Amino acid sequence: MKDASKKIIEELTMRGYRITKARMQVLEALTTAHAPLHIQAIVEMVSVDAVSVYRIIAMLKKEHLVEEINTQGDSTRYEIAHGHHHHVVCTACNTLVHIPCDTVPVVPVAVEGFAYIDSHELTYYGMCTKCA
Repeated sequence: MKDASKKIIEELTMRGYRITKARMQVLEALTTAHAPLHIQAIVEMVSVDAVSVYRIIAMLKKEHLVEEINTQGDSTRYEIAHGHHHHVVCTACNTLVHIPCDTVPVVPVAVEGFAYIDSHELTYYGMCTKCA
């Protein structure tokens, strides 16, 4: 099991969650993936029913241990939360790649109609070398 899985399991245990086989399988799928995964891809990688996978992902997202990535024209993908970064997506094949971000994001202090702003996302779109 990867270090990321172990850290998340430790964190969940500290927060009072039981570490079930289903949760371990979903975590293993997410931590061994080389890219963010669609729910269906996770379902195909584990021996857990789709409803349980959705519930596990929802719990991990609620606990800020998994990030949800939404891109134009594609279904939602999920990945282990690993700090501030951005993405680039191929408009032909939907390949998604992380872009490290070494700077602290500049969040507007105030926007009319909002009490506070707590996050942002930035996604670039282009053509990968395989599709170009």
